Amino acid sequence: MTGYKNVVWTDELGQTIRFDNRRFFIEEIDMTGTPGIHTVESLAGADGQQTVRHQLGAKTIPCSFAVKDVEDDAYLQRYIAQLFVPKRPGTLKVYTREETYAIDCYPLNAPVFKRDQGVPYVWRFSVDFVADYPYWRRGAEPVTRLYSSLPGSGSSRTLTSRCPFEIPPDIYIPASSGAVLVQLYLRGAPSQGFRLLARSFPVLVRCKDFKVLNADTGEDCSQYLDVTAELDSIRIRYGVNNVIISPDNGASLSYYELSMGEV
Repeated sequence: MTGYKNVVWTDELGQTIRFDNRRFFIEEIDMTGTPGIHTVESLAGADGQQTVRHQLGAKTIPCSFAVKDVEDDAYLQRYIAQLFVPKRPGTLKVYTREETYAIDCYPLNAPVFKRDQGVPYVWRFSVDFVADYPYWRRGAEPVTRLYSSLPGSGSSRTLTSRCPFEIPPDIYIPASSGAVLVQLYLRGAPSQGFRLLARSFPVLVRCKDFKVLNADTGEDCSQYLDVTAELDSIRIRYGVNNVIISPDNGASLSYYELSMGEV
């Protein structure tokens, strides 16, 4: 690894560029800036206001890049220009000396390339990426925990999280001849969960985007989900979480720890 941070951008077509500070350089990147959205209500007949909700808005990630093009490579120049198209989202990965971060985002605008006045074979450009979901995924691979491996016994198990942000897990539930009850909630809080009807195939419940998929084919199978389910409330929260999956049959949870990024 060269430099404090290395950056890799991959768009949805699979086109990739790696800024490893050898030929392609990452000069600046702001990983942490995120606006807050605070919902308020006016107090009837009184001064001031009541703040009723706090949440994060979309994250903007400003980046400044440089390219060393000694050979004046026309193909390279065309390739770089077609990588950062606002209509094509992708994944931005940042490698630091101790951690790996990834976030799904898209370029806000197509970059403008400028030749360095002092070094004519160096081109500089900036790209602002926008991430609708403002958290970075921390770690090269997701954490996967078999339900049966969690502390506890029977249908009462626990999962402890030290991440200060609420984590939406992916829950894998094998085929079952009967309905399956799933509950995940912070110890001491009201229970939150959902129920899946009997199926002859495994299901993947993605709590981040509220999708219920056939784990073998990827097809939507949300018709097997209890209509009263509120997947937006199924989160791994800081502290000790109660987990119930009954019957088990080999169910598992996968998730990334979330981060605001590094300075």
